[in-house]
Amino acid sequence: MIIICGVGFFEEQLIASITDREILVIEMDKEKADAVQSKYPNVKCIVGDASSILIWKKIDLENIQHIITAFRDSDVSLEICFFIRKKFKLEVPILVITYSNTDNDKFSEFSVTIINPLEISINVILNKLDKNYSRAIDIGIKKGEIIEMNVLSKSHLTDRKLKYIKPSNWHVAALYRNNEIIVPNGNTKIQVGDKVIIFGEPKVVENLANIFLKGIPQFPLQYGKIMSVYLFANKDLQYLKETLFVFKHIRAQSLELLTINFDIDKSLLENIIKENKISKDFYTTKTESVFENLNRPDNSINTFILRKSTFLRKLKIKQILKETSKPTAILKANDKFSKIIVSLNSPDMSHILEIAVELARLFNIEVHAVYTTMPKALRNHENEEYLQESYTIINDFKQIYKINIEYTVLEGNPVRETLKFLNNVQGELFVIGYEKFNPGSFFKPSIAYYISTRSTLSTILIPQSVD
Repeated sequence: MIIICGVGFFEEQLIASITDREILVIEMDKEKADAVQSKYPNVKCIVGDASSILIWKKIDLENIQHIITAFRDSDVSLEICFFIRKKFKLEVPILVITYSNTDNDKFSEFSVTIINPLEISINVILNKLDKNYSRAIDIGIKKGEIIEMNVLSKSHLTDRKLKYIKPSNWHVAALYRNNEIIVPNGNTKIQVGDKVIIFGEPKVVENLANIFLKGIPQFPLQYGKIMSVYLFANKDLQYLKETLFVFKHIRAQSLELLTINFDIDKSLLENIIKENKISKDFYTTKTESVFENLNRPDNSINTFILRKSTFLRKLKIKQILKETSKPTAILKANDKFSKIIVSLNSPDMSHILEIAVELARLFNIEVHAVYTTMPKALRNHENEEYLQESYTIINDFKQIYKINIEYTVLEGNPVRETLKFLNNVQGELFVIGYEKFNPGSFFKPSIAYYISTRSTLSTILIPQSVD
């Protein structure tokens, strides 16, 4: 038996569609109740107040399969939920039909399903407006964490094994190809024409459509939409030029300047923003700690201006790298970049090269990859395999992107030899990956941490998972 509390136009259409089950309607308007009961043979009505416990005591509670409440006043539905869950201890599904999202939190303790017909209708229309991109309407938390898209054109994510894509905060849940479902694994490749189901953080997955559909570089939207810049004193504002240059070129949608325990000089900031012609959104926030902001879902990249490489700043950076799962930019007041230099001495060569190529496309500059291995006489089988893998990855990316990637192989200590190489160049942006939540220790030093704090080049560090 299905119980429907309150009958309006929508609820009557629902009743008309349910022909194979017994329905009990609770309605205060006797004329409306009599009309519904006479029109539909599988419907019985009780005239009364559905928020009264006396009405519910007249009902055979053991035969209830579902309860649907449909009142404009959410407090009435809330009262019904209280009776069902607290007084009668029933575990039957409760569906609450509402036309407002403002009261949804009130129902959280009662394990109900909230249905907003207006919101569903709007989402259906929006999905039809763009045939290549659809959000799940009534699945999960209903915040767009599940999307479906058609891959219509070749992007850099097509024809590549999923295990090399290394998504952050999202996953490929399923593929549909030639009317067949494919449950993906690490060796699955996305092809043009596939229908792809993506699951992940709502604020991240909504930015993936352009990556899949057009191959447009989206860094750092795969991590979030805000570029967060941490300032420790007003004099840091004098070194914002490079930060704003980066912001204008990457796909971050807004810039947040976080001041650590000081009030920002607003007139100086306004002059800097005006001078650098920033048109995208930016705002300032005062905070007591860096660490409470590092991993917010909408945060895409944490940016620090390292004017002086002091011991205390190095220590803070090391702690930041340990705490965050988002990219970290350490900028050193360079005006612009002439090239991207990427270190393949990263936990995942393919992933870090993909980030570097995306950045190179955004800045419209070239990529130079560098890898340090043991001297030939000292290489073991594993060293040789890594070296050959690096050549394979470089060649694959050249074919995928149709670009030239300069490649240099160094021999010796990765930190020392990479730093020596970087000291001979100027104006480049350095990109390197490090093991997620493990920036290194005294006994196992992190190549990424030591290079980024000792090099004179601005650096973007990417946390990577290690299989």
